Amino acid sequence: MNNYLPGNLYINTADYYDYDNREIIKDDLEFYVEYARRTKGAILELASGTGRVSLYVAEKTGRNLECLELSEAMVKRFQHKLETTHRRLRERVNVHIGDMSDFKFKERFEYIIIPWRALQYLPEQEQTIKCLSRVREHLAGNGVFIFDIFKPRTYDEKWLGREDVSYDITVNGRRIIRSTVNYAADTVKKTIQYKSRYRIMGGGVK
Repeated sequence: MNNYLPGNLYINTADYYDYDNREIIKDDLEFYVEYARRTKGAILELASGTGRVSLYVAEKTGRNLECLELSEAMVKRFQHKLETTHRRLRERVNVHIGDMSDFKFKERFEYIIIPWRALQYLPEQEQTIKCLSRVREHLAGNGVFIFDIFKPRTYDEKWLGREDVSYDITVNGRRIIRSTVNYAADTVKKTIQYKSRYRIMGGGVK
């Protein structure tokens, strides 16, 4: 494991991660399927989370996937889905705990992806360069590498401190509200920081 990423890596929140059902969470899925169909062989996804993209791509294409994720809590959630709601995919989706800036697989891949801005979770340029170097080592000569990047905008005092609700749902008698609170922005380095806040009410929890 590495020692440069702050935070608890979803230890307390991985179980709530998949409740986010906004269109922005789903509107990139067919994009990754489209490019998967232009390649062959196993697919490598870095920072795979709980399998939002991996499971969809595996289902739609019938391909095998190798999935790398740093958070043990997210991997546990991913594996739980493979054992329950997605059992038909267990033989084709392999989940590994690891750092996307320092990994090694025996094979090369025609298709490597880093969805949902995850590349920007690396806090130092050195780590980003290492990640891209590892990708190059694992990408086949005719391969396709796709990564998502959040486009910075102008952040001002109105943005700082603002709380935006991601979802407000009721599950098994409990109301769960997830929001993000914006607390830092660097317009020169093009970085932002926010904190996720979960409110869980009902079912003996508040």
